[in-house]
Amino acid sequence: MCEGCASTAKCVISGVPQGTVLGPLLFLVYINDLPSCVQSTPRLFADDCLLYRRINARSDCDILQNDLDRLQEWVTTWQMCFNPDKCEVLRVMQRTRNVIQSSYSINNTTLKLVPSAKYLGVIIDSKLNFNEHVNHICKKANPPRAFVHRNTSSCPMKVKALAYKTFVRPQLEYASSVWVPHTHCNIDRIEAVQRRAARSTMKDWRRQANQQPAITTGTTQTIVRGSPSSMLQYLGWDSLEESRLRSRATTLYRIVHGLIAILLHSNLQWNTHDTRGHSTKFYVPTV
Repeated sequence: MCEGCASTAKCVISGVPQGTVLGPLLFLVYINDLPSCVQSTPRLFADDCLLYRRINARSDCDILQNDLDRLQEWVTTWQMCFNPDKCEVLRVMQRTRNVIQSSYSINNTTLKLVPSAKYLGVIIDSKLNFNEHVNHICKKANPPRAFVHRNTSSCPMKVKALAYKTFVRPQLEYASSVWVPHTHCNIDRIEAVQRRAARSTMKDWRRQANQQPAITTGTTQTIVRGSPSSMLQYLGWDSLEESRLRSRATTLYRIVHGLIAILLHSNLQWNTHDTRGHSTKFYVPTV
């Protein structure tokens, strides 16, 4: 019903009711047998389905296409459908020579080959450098940062800081253990968003630094006005790079102890070597 008007009744022959408490659980039960239909590795999240396979030979391409055909049979059986226009093919590879070329199709529609694709809010590119994702989150975080700046200009510093941590910083930290940047350019671009937020929070846009005492509870602290790093220290904001490092360490801990459903990669092994003579254990790549 919309604005007091109800649509005509229509018989629903498949699917689950939307907007209900049990709806998500019923949908999971509805699609629970999908992974058993394919040989490749599926990843399911709500109504998103991702299928991937390592392509080492032409036979792997045939298996992947056969899996797509099996999925088409599955949706026909359960009276659902895939939209080929929303399905894409992404090749993740390091080399550019001697690549096994193959096209894939769903319901006789050839799927589009793309250089990058968004999956669960993260833009994955063919080189896994995540440059496009960094561009995306920086552009996405700046509008709410500007919104917070406009609407909290007369608010206390604590309110501004809380607004930033609520509306802006989550945009820059979402799934950061996956796409953590390794280039100084991308690291600086992300940190620049937080530095602008720090200037807005402290109402200090001067470029020339000068020292000025700042009075805190029971102590006297010197803050360098015009210095973003000093402002971040005064506000108690960790750098986003430090936050990403903690996130990666936490994720690795959960993987090692089986707290999340991610298997350890075969190229990771325990390393007990320590030049200080202490007995330590940590994971390192073998290649």
